[in-house]
Amino acid sequence: MRPDLSALLWPEFVAVGDAERARAAARVARLRDAGALTDEQAALHRSRVAAAETRGDLHAALAGAPGAERPSLLPALLRWAALGWLLACAVQFVVWALIVVTTADWDGPWWLWTFVPGGLLVAALWWLVEADHRTRYGTRIAPGADPDRSQPGLNWDHEAGGAPRRP
Repeated sequence: MRPDLSALLWPEFVAVGDAERARAAARVARLRDAGALTDEQAALHRSRVAAAETRGDLHAALAGAPGAERPSLLPALLRWAALGWLLACAVQFVVWALIVVTTADWDGPWWLWTFVPGGLLVAALWWLVEADHRTRYGTRIAPGADPDRSQPGLNWDHEAGGAPRRP
């Protein structure tokens, strides 16, 4: 993950891995096997899943499929909470620094009273967004689970515990 704030402010642009794409493709295969999707529809969803590079792409690839989950409001909530927190902390820090510099008197860092609880709130929201994503498109394939191993382009025979990877 990059050291900037993009994952915090735009979690739908976080890159997805092969395991997440494989789990989404397995969901498409289950829908096809259950008769909820035709072969053409399944092929379309599977090609979109294979081309997905971000979380937003992956969700869009499954949109319109029967039983597709509605988009979560958590990423938007996280974005606004993080922006509000960062803005409030920046303004308070600047005001505090100006007070310290102009009065030449050390005033305790009162801006920490917003920084710490706000940071804990944003961290909790980030954890919820990540938990929601793992629930929808888990990054691990449970032991005994059999995702669609016939997905073209994925190599299942390697030493990483059976998780697929691109050759």
